[in-house]
Amino acid sequence: VLWEGQSMKMDWKRWMEPLRDAAIIAALTVVGGFLGKKFTPENATLQNAVVMFMGILGFTIIGSTTKHKRIKYLPIVALIVWLINFANVAIGWATIQDWIFSVLGIAIWMLLGGALSYIFVRNSPASP
Repeated sequence: VLWEGQSMKMDWKRWMEPLRDAAIIAALTVVGGFLGKKFTPENATLQNAVVMFMGILGFTIIGSTTKHKRIKYLPIVALIVWLINFANVAIGWATIQDWIFSVLGIAIWMLLGGALSYIFVRNSPASP
């Protein structure tokens, strides 16, 4: 709360971990997109499935390794992934409408990956 004497400086250290994790997930989905295009050039459904798998894999890894409560942390990472994916619009790989609706796909990745992460690690270190 700024009016109670708190500084207006942004605490970048606080955001570095979710930014890093979102970048990892974004990179995995880019790799998935390239792999899908290379090995199944005429099958868009399979290409999308590879990207979805990589997104779920990314959220599973991040959910399994985070030191934060997953239920609060993964939605923040998902939002950052969605914002990073605006680059697809900027470089012409997607329309603005595609980007807006991609939030639903990313939410599915987060939910499935987060749920799978509980199979590998029951509780985050910060969780009771």
